Amino acid sequence: MQTRPNLSPRATERRIAVAPASFPLLLPGAMSIEGDRRCGDRRRLGFISHLDLFQGVSYSAVEDVLADCPVRRFAADELLLEPGVPNSNVFLVVEGRLRVHLDSVESGNAIFIEAGGCIGEMSIIDGKPVSAFVVAEKDSRILVLDQEQFWSRIVTDVRVVRNLLQLLTERMRRNNEAVLKGLKERLILEHIQKELRFAHEIQEGMLPRNFGLPGLAHRVDLHASMQAAREIGGDLYDFFVMPQGGVCVLVGDVSDKGMPAALFMARTVVIVQMVARLIAAAGGGAPEPAAILSEVNRALWENNPSRMFVTMFLAILDPRTGALSYSNAGHNSPYVRSPDGTLTALDGMRGAPLGIKPALSYRSGVTQLRDGDMLFAYTDGVTEAADPGDGMFGEARLERVLREANDHDAAALTGAVLGAVRRFAGDAIQSDDITMLALRLLPGA
Repeated sequence: MQTRPNLSPRATERRIAVAPASFPLLLPGAMSIEGDRRCGDRRRLGFISHLDLFQGVSYSAVEDVLADCPVRRFAADELLLEPGVPNSNVFLVVEGRLRVHLDSVESGNAIFIEAGGCIGEMSIIDGKPVSAFVVAEKDSRILVLDQEQFWSRIVTDVRVVRNLLQLLTERMRRNNEAVLKGLKERLILEHIQKELRFAHEIQEGMLPRNFGLPGLAHRVDLHASMQAAREIGGDLYDFFVMPQGGVCVLVGDVSDKGMPAALFMARTVVIVQMVARLIAAAGGGAPEPAAILSEVNRALWENNPSRMFVTMFLAILDPRTGALSYSNAGHNSPYVRSPDGTLTALDGMRGAPLGIKPALSYRSGVTQLRDGDMLFAYTDGVTEAADPGDGMFGEARLERVLREANDHDAAALTGAVLGAVRRFAGDAIQSDDITMLALRLLPGA
């Protein structure tokens, strides 16, 4: 049986070739169509349906305007708007994400404009400069609509106005939340800063400032200083007269910075004094520095879940004879400076830092100070001070300053070293505490 061809009107219509239209088309009534936007422009403007400002708005109502608007690309962290700058555009997020900061670009307090949202409309509405930073959170495509087109051809549609009011209401609510969050954070920060200042005052009060030792001013010249890298530091120094008349001095460096280090520092100072006096009372004589460090280590190990530790140099001077006994728990080696500028490093007797193991033993050494000799102890904030190029002050520069100090007293010597460190560092930010202690044996009667 022979199959009859499908002669339905629709099949016949499909076989009829339609000649391509040529533009411009002249229609009745002298209407002219300049081009066919059914394909190219509509594909390019397919994002219109995803823009919040045009929800429920017919495509034909806005396509002519948006087709002439540029679409700009912004890289991640690129700035779109900043406070105080006039703005004449509405920015519609086609792809990507924007970040709005009400205070500073570095602030963590921000609101986000997702794809489909817009920004910039407030400065167009009130005619005032931009009031916030707007930054691309990631690579973004932004359609830029100028204010003339916005007023004359966009907000004339009541549906756009309704959407705009909804967007502004939501933006105001989110801005209020961000402002309240920022205010709360500032109040918390002010409270923390107040506590830090109070802690700094307490720490300053724990470090002795009266360098005149009772009954020994004629024999011992002593001075110490600490310049904290933060408002409160982790370095420490102390000095006190033992019951038997010896002068105990120490310099230490806690393994952390800030509040935790300051608390550990305070604990260390109290423990050293307590241990030194208990050992002296029990033995009836001047205690060995190594014995003091061993007991301090055991006490610091206990109730130390963070496993912080402290390096320390501790020495006891007999002011009658000039004998200086000392021990070192992982600290920088101090120097003994003679009146002629000769330096001797006390680089022996070094053990482990305090607090890293429950049972550690240390060794004591003894050296003889002669009239005019000066002990200089310090923390690594001196030698590791950096200049703007990250060069270090180093031991060689320190030794040169100590040699060239002439016959300075203790305060002048620590001042000379601190001045040299500051001149070297220049504008570089101080990264570590700088602590020094100088003890000079004066000529006896």
